[in-house]
Amino acid sequence: MCLAPGYSVAHYGLATILEKKQPKDAIKEYMLAIQYDSRFYAAYNNLARVLIMQKDDNDYASALQLLNQAKSLEPNDPRVQYSLYKNLGWASLKRKNYAESEMYLRHAISLCKPNEGAAAHCLLASLLNERKDLHAIAECETCISLEPGEPDVDDESKSDARECLLKGRSNQ
Repeated sequence: MCLAPGYSVAHYGLATILEKKQPKDAIKEYMLAIQYDSRFYAAYNNLARVLIMQKDDNDYASALQLLNQAKSLEPNDPRVQYSLYKNLGWASLKRKNYAESEMYLRHAISLCKPNEGAAAHCLLASLLNERKDLHAIAECETCISLEPGEPDVDDESKSDARECLLKGRSNQ
């Protein structure tokens, strides 16, 4: 593979291809994309998401730092803002910063059109369920109803939401 080293979009594109099967290589490529274009907020966001998926507390802290850097670039696109806030909520949830996570996830949801934002709803459902909040079941229902249309919902959140619904229905 020979890429022009300064071509950040090529590094970004390669990273998106590598994410699922070779996450360590994807991380390197996202870092190169950022190195060559420090304002490439999508690379910050995707790198943070891959780090969150690594399930390591140090990676969660790094993800939060990257996401805050991307947020400071003030992207105007609501879809980008949604993704940044959703990932901020996700990383905060993994660090058990529940209040911060809820704030980010609710903000992400506020940026969505009706019937969108499954990933943020599923993460919020996990948070509420973990805190034993009475609104968890409703959020789990929203997660499951929206999930089929959105590819960015992590498997753990979907599983948590399904389990939440099963437990909630059996308790009624």
